[in-house]
Amino acid sequence: MKPLIQVALDNTSLEDALKVLVKGVGDEIDIIEAGTLLLAAEGKRAVSIIRSLYPNKIIVADFKMADAANVMVPMFLDSGADLMTVICAADPATMRIANEKARSRGKNMQIELYGPWDLERAKVWYGLGIDHIIYHHSRDEAKEWGEKDIKSIKSLCEVGFKVTVTGGINPDHIKLFAGLPIYAFIGGRSIRESEDPTKEILRFKAEIDKYW
Repeated sequence: MKPLIQVALDNTSLEDALKVLVKGVGDEIDIIEAGTLLLAAEGKRAVSIIRSLYPNKIIVADFKMADAANVMVPMFLDSGADLMTVICAADPATMRIANEKARSRGKNMQIELYGPWDLERAKVWYGLGIDHIIYHHSRDEAKEWGEKDIKSIKSLCEVGFKVTVTGGINPDHIKLFAGLPIYAFIGGRSIRESEDPTKEILRFKAEIDKYW
């Protein structure tokens, strides 16, 4: 399976987020992410409206949940999200409850690796039944992708995770991940702020076609 392309709508208003989608992004993209900033600004309403406009797309609610899984998971998944993120610092009990709530709806949680983590802890999460994980370069700490990242991602894939990668990703980075069973690449500002967002997605797809 080829990696999917996900757009992170980290706009601070739903109006601005929808402007990105109607430029053709909504047609070409595989996964639409209601980003953390968008959810902070607009709440679950953002998810429900995006779902109504794009009923056949995979939708992610990137809430980076840390607690209150009994309330938070139904709130966003019942609004139309297929996946919801939980921060890697969350208690294992929160992750277990979140996974149970998601699976009972035929949906999934994604653990976001934002902050300290290690492979042994990741294996515990996998043992809880959560098989989606996001390898994340910090938005606030700009750094280049390197061999250490690739090694970590390879280890997560070997555990069995469906690994999504994000953090300043653009089409020129795709070749770095050749040979790895990546689930999805997330393009944020590289897509949203492009003069032609649809053309940028097609550039992502062309690079993926070279290596998968």
